[in-house]
Parts: sequence; C-alpha cells; structure tokens
Amino acid sequence: MISYVENYDPNDSAALHHVYFYHIQRVGKRLRVAMCHMIYHKVSVTQNVDLCLPISFQALRLSSSAMGKTTTGQIVNLLSNDVNRFDQVTVFLHYLWVGPLEYIAVTALLWMEIGISCLAGMAVLIILLLLQSCFGKLFSSLR
Repeated sequence: MISYVENYDPNDSAALHHVYFYHIQRVGKRLRVAMCHMIYHKVSVTQNVDLCLPISFQALRLSSSAMGKTTTGQIVNLLSNDVNRFDQVTVFLHYLWVGPLEYIAVTALLWMEIGISCLAGMAVLIILLLLQSCFGKLFSSLR
C-alpha cells in the first residue's frame, strides 16, 4: 500500500476516473431532463396535449385553483435551481455506502496503531457529524 502511494502515477487511473464521472453525470442529466419533462407536463394546461398523454400524466395535472396559486417564478425556480440537485445527487450518492466503510477501515487501522484511545477520536467524529446534520436542518429551515 505504501509503495503504491509512493509510486503513484496519476496517468494510470485518470482514464477510469474520467469515464466514471462522465457516466455518473450523464445519469444525472437524464434525471434532470426527465424531471423537467414531468414539471412541464404537470403545469401545461392545453387540452390538445391531454389526448396524447398517458393516464398517469393526466392524473398528475395541477387543478385550476392550484395553478392560480403557482406563480411563474416558482416554476422557473423549479426548472432552473431545484432540478439541478439531480445532477449533484448522482455524484455524491455513493458516499452513503463509502462513508461507513471508510469509517470502519479507519477505526480498524487506528485500533491497530494506537489501541483503544482511537475510540475517543472516532466518538468526537460521530458527535461532530450529528451536530453538523442538526445545523444543516436548522439552516435549511431558515433559508
């Protein structure tokens, strides 16, 4: 492992790294386009379109009272800002399973090197993780 880090050549893994991100971002773009398509069909009010849409799209149609409460700015915000999160989620989704594996691996390596005192540092890490999630929820409610 140490020899790999010392003799690391970024040209060896760059091709796989770029291909991976290309395909992950491509999936994110497809999700974004699909969500924009759904939003467009949800807010469209023309009757001619209803004839060629499947029943599931017609069931998701906004009522006229709900359409009156929805402003054009809200729809533009959905299409420009909120749908972009689908691009980001495909890149960062893998941290849900990589994070706990890294935590276990780091704990095991620290246990072998410094013993039981590594648990104090890992406990601080968990406390900071919980604190950060609480602050994130607080700041998102204030936004």
